[in-house]
Amino acid sequence: MNDDRTLLDSLAVEEAIQNNESYKFPYENYQIIGDTDEIDRIINTCGFINIDIIDIISTLSTEAANYVVVGSAEGEGCIANAFKDAVGKLPIGVESISKMLFNIWISKSVEQQRNEMSALADLIKCMSSDIDICQGFAWDESLDGQQAKATLIAVNVKAKATSVVGNLAGLADF
Repeated sequence: MNDDRTLLDSLAVEEAIQNNESYKFPYENYQIIGDTDEIDRIINTCGFINIDIIDIISTLSTEAANYVVVGSAEGEGCIANAFKDAVGKLPIGVESISKMLFNIWISKSVEQQRNEMSALADLIKCMSSDIDICQGFAWDESLDGQQAKATLIAVNVKAKATSVVGNLAGLADF
């Protein structure tokens, strides 16, 4: 990670916030598969467990595919179920993920938030310990009652590493 670039991006976000403007992340160097507006939404929202641009930059890869998916759910278990829904929409298996960032969006009226978040923590514990995970939580005024959304960014760095090893192994045959 280029520390100077990260600092400049962080300062640009702060300037946009001070000027009551939205920040648009520079995606040119990344292969993003999914809705980049969801990433900008995370950057431009101050969550009660906040994800900032530095978290985004440290998650995204310039050398591998970056997948952005959104899951949603309502009713009892909505937080864990929104996360499950997002994971289920990934075009890759969980075993292929090396980095994951997710933001959970909830209504302020979600009941039993502690139990809801505990169920999410149990799900995360079941995932591979090899996945570098960053998580955030924010209120979403568009959600009502027992509704939740999960924006998930997953990076498939393992596939690139596997293909490089496979290519090197193929060279040994010559």
